[in-house]
Amino acid sequence: MKNKKAVRKRDIYMISILMLVFGALFFVFQYVIFAGDAVSAYIYYGVAEPIVTVNFTDQEVIRNFDQEVPEGTTKNYPLINLDGEDGYVEITLLGAFELDGTRQEVVISVDFSQNRIKVKEEESPLNICSKQGWSTAVPLICLPNRVRVEFDSSQSDVDFIQ
Repeated sequence: MKNKKAVRKRDIYMISILMLVFGALFFVFQYVIFAGDAVSAYIYYGVAEPIVTVNFTDQEVIRNFDQEVPEGTTKNYPLINLDGEDGYVEITLLGAFELDGTRQEVVISVDFSQNRIKVKEEESPLNICSKQGWSTAVPLICLPNRVRVEFDSSQSDVDFIQ
């Protein structure tokens, strides 16, 4: 009987230590590694090169290349709307998720005043992408649609005085 109580105590200690370690790692990633304002953001659609680059410093959206779309599609994606709702820039990509045989659109909002981005609208089974909200440094990932947003907060063009 004593042996079972010792094992239970050790289990509780081990679980407590693991929770502390993972909690500390979460806060390090959340508030240290992904801290700071983004200088630029890169929007990808399932490829190694970004399809759209957002430069927060110059407040511009750069369309790097056109997205491949199915035959019969009349729009050239990505669509960039500089006068979107609420004054945000809106970028529309054609996602990979299909509903009734039609690929769905993913609408991304860019807020230059606070250097942040969010997935505004998308269709997927759980709509997790659009529930992530605004981000200034944490990558946004939309797996069913193969869309991701990565941030760069490096300030390599800034001169430091020593």
